[in-house]
Amino acid sequence: MSANSVIVGQQIFKFDKCVIATGSITYIPTIKGIKDTPFLTNTNIFNLKQVPKHLTIIGNGPIGIELGEAFACLGSQVTVIGNSNTILNKSDLTSSTKLKKYLEQKKIQFKTAHTKRIDYKANQFSLEFEDGSSLKTEQLLIATGRQPNVDLDLQSAGIDFSHKGILVDKYTRTSNKDVYAIGDVVSGVPNFTHYAYHMGKTVVTNLTIQKYTQLPIHFAKYSLNLVPSITFTSLELAEAGYNEQDAIAKFGEKAIATYILNFDDVDRTITHNHEEGHIKLITKGFFGKIIGVSILSTRAGEILPEIQTMIANKKNILFLNKLIRAYPSYTSSLDNLFKEWIFRKIPKKTGSKINSNR
Repeated sequence: MSANSVIVGQQIFKFDKCVIATGSITYIPTIKGIKDTPFLTNTNIFNLKQVPKHLTIIGNGPIGIELGEAFACLGSQVTVIGNSNTILNKSDLTSSTKLKKYLEQKKIQFKTAHTKRIDYKANQFSLEFEDGSSLKTEQLLIATGRQPNVDLDLQSAGIDFSHKGILVDKYTRTSNKDVYAIGDVVSGVPNFTHYAYHMGKTVVTNLTIQKYTQLPIHFAKYSLNLVPSITFTSLELAEAGYNEQDAIAKFGEKAIATYILNFDDVDRTITHNHEEGHIKLITKGFFGKIIGVSILSTRAGEILPEIQTMIANKKNILFLNKLIRAYPSYTSSLDNLFKEWIFRKIPKKTGSKINSNR
């Protein structure tokens, strides 16, 4: 790549404007022997010709958890290995702990260990751990995260980058003002498809305005505010804003109140036999300004936007009573949360917790 051209094979393509959207690649941890084995990643695992009897996954983040449950449902014995006994370390601890128990009921095994060595012989992987234990498995999936795909000779194009990704301004422009970058290849942004789409809309808006006004102006900016996160297990975990542990770390425990409604108290989830999850609101101050939400449910991703909108507009928990929600719907559970705040126990001081368990 150069300042105003891209080389693809033997061809050179010149451009006025260019958008880099090369995404990310699997991060491979530095484990002895790993590079000499035919391990799987989230890109080539779908090339398997048959379902493995035993699948071991290194990494307990979203990719490992989602694929682990999928293969468990297909009949594989699944073992998930992580450096800590919790999963989804960026998620709310209450929700991720409950999701882990749910997955354990599906016979998914979790092991806390640091992998020391990996060997592959006779169509079988052998894993050795630092605690002295070992494990044999038919297939091994590496799901330890992603890293930006920046192997593009960016220096020749005058584009600043680091191992964390390409550096951009608020309009997604790189240090080469004719080149933009979006998605996972950008430094410091969430690695979600929907976020790459958001950044892409920012670029298209600005370039369209420039084309029709003939002015070098930038109108749209990308935002890091309230990016939704959803782990797509059968019991989805959808979140936005602060989780409880991060809110306490920033504002102090006395400033934070949480409200949890378990779905075994909601008519729609009872009739659908989806009672395992909950909604958890993280609020700040006496009147409960909503600053975060964590939803564990088969429909978590569909419930999330209403609370996400309330957080974006800096609404407090009293605003839950402003809308008339159809009954019995999944979102009507939010009415139950408001009733909990009003009728069960209005906190006399911040730092109180209300749980809807009856």
